[in-house]
Amino acid sequence: MKTPFSENEATWNVSASGVNWQTPGANGENDRELTPIGSTAVLDDEATGTEKIIPLDASKMQELANGTFANNGFFLKTDAELNDAFFYKSSDSSAVTQRPKLVIEYTLSDSTPAPTFTPTL
Repeated sequence: MKTPFSENEATWNVSASGVNWQTPGANGENDRELTPIGSTAVLDDEATGTEKIIPLDASKMQELANGTFANNGFFLKTDAELNDAFFYKSSDSSAVTQRPKLVIEYTLSDSTPAPTFTPTL
C-alpha cells in the first residue's frame, strides 16, 4: 500500500475517516502498487479453510527492509474481480492459527569472506 489507512475506518471509498482513496477500492496509482509483487492460484473448488501461500518478490521485500518505501500493509486483489469469493482471515480473527502471517526465508552464503589485512602505522 502506498497510502496509509486506518484498519478500523477504511472502507471501499475511504482509507480513513474523511480521507478518500484516489480511486474507490484502493485502485488508484497513489493508493497502491499497480504491479503485483506476488500471486497464487485460487481454485474454484478449494475447500473452506485452505491455507494459501503467496510468494512475494524478494527485491520488493528488500526495498521494504531498506526503507525505500513505507510499509503501509499489503493489498490482496483477484485478477477479474467478478463474482469472486475467497475469504481471508484478518489479524483479529478468533482462530489464531488462521491469522495472516509473513514468513521470511533466506539463505546464508556458503563462502566465508577472506580476511583482509589492514596495516596500521
